[in-house]
Amino acid sequence: MSVYTNIYMEDSLVKMSELVNGEPTTNCKLVNGELVALTAEEIAEVEAALSAAPSETEIKWRLIRTQRDEKLRETDWRASSDLTLSDAWKNYRQALRDVPSQSDVDNISWPIEPS
Repeated sequence: MSVYTNIYMEDSLVKMSELVNGEPTTNCKLVNGELVALTAEEIAEVEAALSAAPSETEIKWRLIRTQRDEKLRETDWRASSDLTLSDAWKNYRQALRDVPSQSDVDNISWPIEPS
């Protein structure tokens, strides 16, 4: 069993496990069914794309914001102009808006929805 990673295929980086001529290979692309080594320019392009990709933490924060936005949407009707929003609901909605200011993306303290 052997490993090669970073097979460049149709402008996408694909991770696979394989051997080329019995040797572990990295930085290859698939051309007409054959593995071909990437050029230095292609390697630089892949590395630039990877370095521009969001970090795991950034992705987690995006997911947290999406969850937060959904919770706010679920309570938007309470903040409509013909209803008076209680302080409890104002505080809850503000706490939701403050969620992204928390320091630990892996330990989010979600506010409790008022009853």
